Amino acid sequence: MLAGGLVIALGPGELLFSVVPHPSPTTKHLVQLGTGATLMVAGALIWAKRHALAARPLPGRNLSRGSAFFLGAGISIVELPTAVPYFAVIAAVVGSDTSVLERIELITLFCALFCAPLVAIVALLTFAGDRAKRPLERAGEALQSHWPGLLAGLLIVAGIGFSIFGVVGLIRG
Repeated sequence: MLAGGLVIALGPGELLFSVVPHPSPTTKHLVQLGTGATLMVAGALIWAKRHALAARPLPGRNLSRGSAFFLGAGISIVELPTAVPYFAVIAAVVGSDTSVLERIELITLFCALFCAPLVAIVALLTFAGDRAKRPLERAGEALQSHWPGLLAGLLIVAGIGFSIFGVVGLIRG
């Protein structure tokens, strides 16, 4: 993840950024407003379906080879949109007026923050051993039953933020 981001930002990033159309400020603010509205609608839909979504069981641990492959492929497809924030960070870093060292630092910081929860779980399991398993299982169970509400809230808050930026930008002209 880090290596790929650095290659893009330090290699073809400038070239890619130069060929991307640069919309007017009004267009940018309208896109922000539209993005905000879309995120809020998505959050509201997930909120409305949160109980049904949380009731769906997770796939079992004893998967056959074929089903494990398809599960992995499905996860990859579902997680593809999570690359969008990373590409947005890379675009923001490339579009900013920063030195090569600052670009490396910014992309490294993003990757470190992105991986921090996983690193924390691995560290907890490494140092606490069996004592950490039950609290992590309880946290996983809580997340399984509450993830739709959390995701809905996150989408709505992000939508409000985008909408505020869009409206303020349009007002300021």
